[in-house]
Order: sequence, then structure tokens, then C-alpha cells
Amino acid sequence: MSIAKYSIENKKVIHFFLVVLLVAGIQSFFNLGKQEDAPFTIKQVIITTEYPGATQWEVEELVTEVIEKELQKVGYLKQIKSESRRGLSQIDLEIVPNFDPDQLQQKWDEIRRRVRDAELNLPEGAGPVNINDNFGDVLGMYYALKAENGIDPNTLRDYAIYIQKNLKPIKGVAKVVLYGQQNPVIDVEISQTKLANLGVSPTDVFNTIERHNKIVQGGTFNSGRTSLKVDATNSFSSIEDIQDLIIKGKNGQQFRLRDIATVKQAFQDPADVLMRVNGQPAIGIAVSNEAGLNIVETGEKVEAKLEALKATIPVGLELVGIYHEDRVAQEANMDFIDNLVMSVIIVVLILMFAMGVRPSLLIGSSLVFAIVTTLVFMEYIGLTLNRTTLAAIIIAMGMLVDNAIVVADNAINAMKKGVKKKEALVSGASIPQWGLFGATFIAIFSFLPLALATDDTAETIQPLFYVLSISLLLSWVFALTQTVVYGDFMLKEPKETGDPYDNAFFKTFRGLLEKLIQHRWISLGGVIAVFVAFAMWGNSVKQSFFPFVSKPLFKVDYWLPTDTPIDFTYEDSKKLEDFLLRQPEVETVSITVGSTPPRYYLASVSWSSTRNLASFLVQVKDPSMSNDVMMRAQQFATDSLPHAISVFQLFKAAPTPKADIEACFTGPDPVVLRELAEEAKRRIAHVKTAKNFRDNWREKTPIWKPIYSEEKGRRLGVTKEHIATATRMLREGVKVGEYRERDKRMPILVKEITRKNYDNSNLGTIPVFSDEGKMVPLDQIVDDYEYKYEEDWVWRYNRQRMIAVQCDVVFGYESPEVENEIVPIIEAMELPEGYTLFWDGLKRYQQQSNEAIAAPLPIAAVLMLGVLIILFKGFRKPMAIIAILPLIWVGIILGMKVFGQTIGFMAILGLLGLVGMVIKNAIVLVEQVEIEMESGLNEYEALIMAALSRTIPVSMAAATTILGMAPIITDPLFGGMAAAIMGGLFAATIATLVVLPIFYAIFFNLKKA
Repeated sequence: MSIAKYSIENKKVIHFFLVVLLVAGIQSFFNLGKQEDAPFTIKQVIITTEYPGATQWEVEELVTEVIEKELQKVGYLKQIKSESRRGLSQIDLEIVPNFDPDQLQQKWDEIRRRVRDAELNLPEGAGPVNINDNFGDVLGMYYALKAENGIDPNTLRDYAIYIQKNLKPIKGVAKVVLYGQQNPVIDVEISQTKLANLGVSPTDVFNTIERHNKIVQGGTFNSGRTSLKVDATNSFSSIEDIQDLIIKGKNGQQFRLRDIATVKQAFQDPADVLMRVNGQPAIGIAVSNEAGLNIVETGEKVEAKLEALKATIPVGLELVGIYHEDRVAQEANMDFIDNLVMSVIIVVLILMFAMGVRPSLLIGSSLVFAIVTTLVFMEYIGLTLNRTTLAAIIIAMGMLVDNAIVVADNAINAMKKGVKKKEALVSGASIPQWGLFGATFIAIFSFLPLALATDDTAETIQPLFYVLSISLLLSWVFALTQTVVYGDFMLKEPKETGDPYDNAFFKTFRGLLEKLIQHRWISLGGVIAVFVAFAMWGNSVKQSFFPFVSKPLFKVDYWLPTDTPIDFTYEDSKKLEDFLLRQPEVETVSITVGSTPPRYYLASVSWSSTRNLASFLVQVKDPSMSNDVMMRAQQFATDSLPHAISVFQLFKAAPTPKADIEACFTGPDPVVLRELAEEAKRRIAHVKTAKNFRDNWREKTPIWKPIYSEEKGRRLGVTKEHIATATRMLREGVKVGEYRERDKRMPILVKEITRKNYDNSNLGTIPVFSDEGKMVPLDQIVDDYEYKYEEDWVWRYNRQRMIAVQCDVVFGYESPEVENEIVPIIEAMELPEGYTLFWDGLKRYQQQSNEAIAAPLPIAAVLMLGVLIILFKGFRKPMAIIAILPLIWVGIILGMKVFGQTIGFMAILGLLGLVGMVIKNAIVLVEQVEIEMESGLNEYEALIMAALSRTIPVSMAAATTILGMAPIITDPLFGGMAAAIMGGLFAATIATLVVLPIFYAIFFNLKKA
């Protein structure tokens, strides 16, 4: 039975399901999870191992190499990158993109087992190994608790923890992380000179504190019917307990610790991470949403709780919002409703102009049902409303009415010829139903590469395929059901009947078409000439990779020389901060020193603990202000802060590399690698379109090494360990135990009270104690001092040493045009045997993404060709349709030029979609040729009549799609795709109605009788 006939004969059934779907769709809109961007899985794990006292070379050989060797046994491994520094190894392991995200936890477990096996072979003193498989977690609700000057840092820390404890129980909150809080310590400051005069050595202090702060088991004492537990622990219960410790000297004298040392609670110095917001010290509070839940609802609960907590926060502390994914998602959803209404109005107005009020309202109602039902299926399969899915719905707007337009137009034309309304509706839907079905699947198959692509970047736009597939299939269903049922009471039979194509427009169009077919070879030459001209014009269109997204934010990574202490970085970054705060457009400046902030945005770069880095997040009043403020700040940094490398960045919706352009050299010798990097930087230094030339090993750092004398050391009773202890007391201190206060665990650190008096000029006077308590200056223990510069970071790639020459693209240029200048220069370098060059950065990301999209193209092409052959039971008609596809490029170039867009990843996706749209419209025309021939026309007349009868449906389908995309043409992410589709579909519509009949006539050698 015909679907259309069943529908019109069983209207109540159709009405029932339509009402159910409408209500369910509205409910699904509120139930669907809300997110800023489509999630993509970061398939990385970070493995960190400390090896205190070891050089970077020792860390590389004894720790990094041992763990990497075991990790290479892991299956589905994409790459291993590592960095080895003094006392620290960090390994970044990445799994292949096509690995099933649902199986990742098992893969992390395998990695843990491998690391535990490697841990057995690590040297003594190395470890423990920390495995972070939550590296990709997004904490999209990011706040800061800042303190006015003079507020006790303990108060700031205590209230940040208080807020953390109150937020964690909220339903929908997965994690609450504090960032930038200072670690409390107990400082025991001693004067080693004073200790020497009293006959006390630092070792006496170390041993006494350690001995009196152990938790030991005292056992039990049985007494008849009861047992008495013995508490033999003598841990400290207050700082006074530490101060009252008795220290016994070598001569038997005893002293209280308070008499020979200053004991106080302080904070770790140097700190690991520091944070400021608008010039004031702060602690970050980052909140993540549970997967799949509505972040808008979670954000409302978090905001309500924070509002309630403000009354309990003391004066001098202020809670500041830094990044709000929940608000971004809410704004996106409100924009979606606005765009939906706007698109429906545009579609209805276009159809109203061409087809009249009633047909336009009929087709518009089909659009509404297709969209709301799409929301139902999205909820069922677990999709969320985010930037990608919302854009997919907007993109689908015009395409969703194509089938309904064909059905309505067929019915209207049939009624004009005298056919009764019900019969016209049934035949208007039933005759082309399988052609429309095949055309719909071809449109779906054109987006299939999105679903089959395995790259991280492609993963961000994969939901586009699912939403478009669902909505297009639904549009076909509703065209055969809802359009037919509603058309029975919305359409009216015309009072007069006749030939619908007997008017001036169609007569003119027929004459033009016949002339072009008559002079087909001249026409073909003209088509080729137009294509060549636009292809040459297309060379002037800029290329790009992935566009920026519109946010009232930008980032700055402020790099000082590698040997810069964190305290200096903290102070020096104030210069750029002060400039930014003076800008009237700037609302908030958040700075984290020593590391990047928590991953508040999915597509962001994370750096490991790095004392010479200050990471800025700058918020302005409006997204339109970001560029101007950033350019002014960049100019200020260039003019006033030449000692730093300031990397300014806008936000992108795809994975972001650590540098725009990276040329990576691999090989065994670090000296040769350094020479290659320096040569590469010299060669490209003149490139004006690039900036921030650097390498990932950074600058060499100064090393001061006392040359220990075995003879002097034995005579004085001093070992290398004694020297190391003496130098540690001048900086971070010697850890001798822990002080426990409720849930706090504070290390007890012994430091030299005069440590700030030492600098490069008097290091030889550092006091060193022997085990016997004798103090001697360092000069008397060493033969000499070695002062040199050496590498601080050693990077590796897949177990080979690797140095990356890096630079960024100057604003106003695109990475491909900069790469076109830089790549030949560096690839012209002669590399020694055993050394290789490969490209990372945006070039590698773009190559991987394009390859990921290109790999499934043959599958999509075969499926589309198969559908065409099944529909037309031969090859010539499909070949005629395929012949017009290159003309899409004419429209894409036109769209790029008109709207000022660049050809990038999103424009390529638009090209894929265009192929399906164009074939879909062409099928409708070619199938109409067969229908006209069945009515008795010869093939030439059938071709002409098919072109005439499909003019309105094809033109209206194209117009609704083109103008339906107007709301997203200004979107930074999807604007390139919209421009490609709008321009391409404009040219393709002309190609379908004019060029396709010419090609058809050529393929079938048709001539007018």
C-alpha cells in the first residue's frame, strides 16, 4: 500500500502520532544535555615521576627510557612524547584516534600495569610514579576566590576549601578542583653559625624532630577481663610541641629548639603554582559537570549555592566568575530558538513568494515537525545540544523542506491540470517517493565521511552527521504523511485549470534551454571556460585550518627565560597585567604562574609545572572587542617586554597544538639537535608572517657544580650528601617530618635563617656540617667550581630525542600561507645521517584531519553511485548527474569571495554536503524525465518538460537552504561551511536546471524533432 494513500485514509492515526511527537520534541528540548561544544575524547594519559637530585640526562636514561620501553608494548599506541628535566620525568602517551572511547578505562588499566612493571626497574630514590588519566576532564565552571591585600593566606585557603566542600554534594557536579592554593609548611629556621658555637649540628636537629614525630603502635596490655590499649605515639599536637623539643649537643649540653631556632607556620617557598585575579592573590575553583547531564541546570544549582555562601564569606574575600560553560550553553540554546524561528520565517516567506500562502504554511509545518522529532531521536541516542548539533539543525533547515516542496508542487500542478485534491496529493507523493528516498540517502551518504573519520578534530563535528541523517530521513517520512494529511485541508483546488507552464517566464526559460541544447558544444565550451576561470580565481582565496570561535576572551602564554624563578615570573607578569587592566574594555584578568589553569575549555593547551610561565586569561566586555584589545596588548608586549615571549591566542573549537608551526628534528646527539634547531631558526628569522621563534628545549640554564675533593672530604668528615643538605637548607629546606593538624599534613622543613644573604658572589662560604658537628665552609671541601650552561629540558618522541623549532602565525595571515614559505626553507636543510625531520603543529593536525575525512570518501562515493545506478538502472544517467558536480567549485569560490571566508576544514565539510544536495536535486529532475516519458512524450520533450516542472521545486529547495543558513554565516566556526554551501548551491541550482539538461542531451544524443 502507498504510504501517502494510507495516511490520507487514516488521518486520525497520523494526527495522533504528530501530536505525540510534537509534545515529545518540546519535552526533549528541555531534557537534552546542554554543552558548549561537541565533546571529543582526549585519549591521552600523563605519567609523572620524580627523581630528586638527578640531572636531566640521568632522568632521561634511568627513568624516562625505562618507562617508555615498557609503554611501547601497549596496543593501539599512537605516540609517546616525553620531557626529562632535573629531578622530573613526564611522559605524554596518546592512543590512536579510532580507539573506542568506551574501552578507554581498560586501556588505562593496561597502562597502569605496564608502568608498575617498569617501576620495579627504576633506581632507588625515583618515584612514586603518578598516572593521570583524567587529563582530558573539562572543568567548565571556573571561579576564583580572591583576597584583598593584607588578608591572611590561610584565611583564603580555608574558605576556598569551605566552598569546595559545599559544591561537591550538588547533583550534577562531578568534581571540584582547587588551583593555586599555597601548601602550608612548618619552617624551622636555624643559624648554622650559632649551632656550631653551641656544639649542635643540623643533623642533631633533623634526628630529634624525626624521632619525636613518629606514629607507632604501642600494642595492648591485658588485665583480667579487660585489655588496655597503649598509646605510645609522641606526635606533635601544636607548634609549641616542636618549639619545646630538647636538642642535645655533642658536648652533652641540652637546648630547647625555641632557643636555637625560629619555628613558625609558613607556605612552601618556592611555590609550585601562584594565581592572581585583577592584581590580587586568588585560588581557582573549577567545577566539572557529570557526563551527559544538562550543564545549564547544574550551573544554576552551583550559582545558587555560591550566592548563598557569599553571606558567610568574610569581608576582603570576593568570589569572581572566570569562565562559565553553563552560560555559554544557555546562550547557545537561546540563540538556537531565535535562529529556528528566523529560519522558519525565511523558509515560509520564500515559499510564500513563489508558491502562495497555503503551500508555504503547509511546507513550513513539515519543517517544524521534522525538527522537533529530531530532538526526540537525539535524546534517545545520547546526543546533546551543543555548538555542532545546533549548527547541524540550522544547516538542515533548508534541506528538510526539499521533499515536502516536491510533494506539494506535484499536487498543486496536478490540481491545476484538473486532478482532484486527494488524488493529486497521493500521486504527488507516491510517484516520486522512491526517487526522493534514494535522493535523501545520497544526501546522507555525502556526510558519511564525518561519521567514519577517526581524527580528534573530525570527532568534534561527527554529531553533524547523526543530526542531519535523522532529520533528513524524518523529512522524507513527513513528506509522505504529514504533508499529505495537512495538505488535504490546507490546500485549495484552483478555480481554473490549464497548463501551469503557459506563462512568460516558462516560455522564456524553455526557449533559452532549447537554444543551449541546440548549440550544445558551444554551451559545453562556455561551461568549461567558466569553470577554469573560477578555478584560477580560487587561487586568490586564502586557506586555513580550523576557525576561531567567538568569545569575549583571549589567552596569553607569557614565557620568561628557562632559569627564571617563579617569584620573579610572578612579579614580572604584573607589567602586562597592569596594561591590560588599564584597558576600558577589559573586565577580568586571571593569571596562573607556574602552570596553565585547569582545563576549563576542552580545546586548550596544558603545560606541565613550569616556573617561567605566566598564563593569562583575559575577559573583555564583548566578543567583538577581543581582537582589538589583544592586538594592543601584543604591541605593548613587543615594545615593552622584549625579554619575554608572549604567545597570544584566541579560542578554537578543535584540538590546539603548543605552537602553530613546529619543525621537529629527531636524532641521538643533543649537541647536533641543538645545532639543527639554531640553524633552522636562523633560516626562518626573516619570515615576516611568523613570530615568536623558539624551540621546545628553550634556553640553556646555568649550572654551578662544586668539584668535591675526596681527600679533603675524608679528612674533614664531609661527604657529597652533607654538601647537598647544606645547599638545600638555603632554598626549599630539608624535610625532617610532618606536622598533622586535623586533615592538614604540613612538612617540617629546616632552613638556614640567613639564606637570603647568599648569592653568586659568596656561595663558597656556605656552611657545611660533618656528622661530628664540625662546620666548615664549602671552599675548604672542594677543589674547584664548575660553572656552565646546559640543556634544562630534553624532549623525546617515540623514544628518540627530539627538538622542535616553533613559531606562531602573525594575525591576519593563515597557517597554510606561512607554511608555504617556511616548509621549503627548513626542508632544504641537509640533515646528518641518523637524523630526521617531521612536522607537527597545525600542519600535522590539518593533514591528519584531511586524511581522516578523505579515507572514507571512496565508501561514500560507492554508496552514492550505487543508489544512482539502482534508481536509474544504468550508467549514463548517473554519469550525466556526476558530470555537473565540478561546477560546485564555481559557487564555493563565489561564496568565499562574497562573504570573505577562507577555505578550511569546515568549508571542505560544506563541499561534502553540497555533493549530496546537488545529486539530490538532480535525481528529482532526471526522474521527472522518466515520468514525462511514461505520459507519452518523447525523450527530448520529456527532458524539456522535466526541467520546466522541476524549476520551482529545485529553485525553492536551493533558496530555502541558502537563506536558511543566513543565521550562521557570521558564526566564526560554521561561517566557512555556510558560505561554501550558499555559494555552491547557488551555482549548482543553475547547473541542475540548465547544464544538466545539456549534459543529458549530449549523453543521450537528443535533438528536437
